[in-house]
Amino acid sequence: MFLKRARLARSMPKWKEEWKVWGNVFDRYTEENLVKLSKQGHITELVSPLSIGKESNIFTVASPHGTIVAKIYRVQNCNFKHMYDYIIADPRYGNIKPGKRQIILSWITREFRNIMLARQGGVTVPKPIALEGNVIMMELIDGQQLKDDAPDNPKAFLDTLLKEVATLWKAGLVHGDLSAFNVLNFQQKPVLIDFSQGSSVEAFNAQELLERDLTNVREYFRKLGVPLDVVRASKRIRQGYKPQRGRDTP
Repeated sequence: MFLKRARLARSMPKWKEEWKVWGNVFDRYTEENLVKLSKQGHITELVSPLSIGKESNIFTVASPHGTIVAKIYRVQNCNFKHMYDYIIADPRYGNIKPGKRQIILSWITREFRNIMLARQGGVTVPKPIALEGNVIMMELIDGQQLKDDAPDNPKAFLDTLLKEVATLWKAGLVHGDLSAFNVLNFQQKPVLIDFSQGSSVEAFNAQELLERDLTNVREYFRKLGVPLDVVRASKRIRQGYKPQRGRDTP
């Protein structure tokens, strides 16, 4: 064990010591995964923390791809019971056993898989780059959270956002945690982020998740003077969304 730790310490890039103070994110398991990603050519330097959360920390990363994002789950802090309740409802993971480590790693893998499926389906999301254990690497989008950057034209932005939600549904996914926190305003267009609670549209509670997402969206845009009929929008999305003409928002 001592020799393994010594080899690991020698293999860690110089930035490890500088950044480990941020949220105690660099436990040994994380270090091992960062070393693997560095050897794979995905990391040359951790640049700065974007956010420090209870269950995950997000860093900007210098890499041969340019500046990208590393989302690092703090495995010891994850609420695996909460994760299990969500993941067991997803038919893609219906046979998963309730072991803490398996649940957490399946949760992380599912998030990466959701981003890939969304992007392949034509949804505007960050490009997924790599996954290693508890670390997800993806494209950095130079936009702000919608909660901090209201759109210049709220109605047009909402219409585009609903198209994205409909495209996501057509791709077989529902976001499950859509809100002004998990939508970026990038050049006055929405970019969907944080797919950790994303589920298959075949899940028994998929419609419930969709309408919860739409309710969150409605509450944000209501403050900007733009109405949204959640039931009507949900039906349109599930049947094939088409933008409504005229003044009324779908």
